[in-house]
Amino acid sequence: MIFADTLYTNDTQTTKARREKRKSVKVNYILIARRREIQKKKRVRDSVKLKQIRVLKEIVVR
Repeated sequence: MIFADTLYTNDTQTTKARREKRKSVKVNYILIARRREIQKKKRVRDSVKLKQIRVLKEIVVR
């Protein structure tokens, strides 16, 4: 009986651990997605800035 009891407690612990892992993985995915979005926005901003600088250079050259 004691053996079965210990098995049960171990089982609950492992399921808890698995649940926690799943949560952390989900959070990680969300964080990664956010980072990617931010990087995309930055890239867009940089490209816009570069275009503006090119236009300014062209105007100056003329």
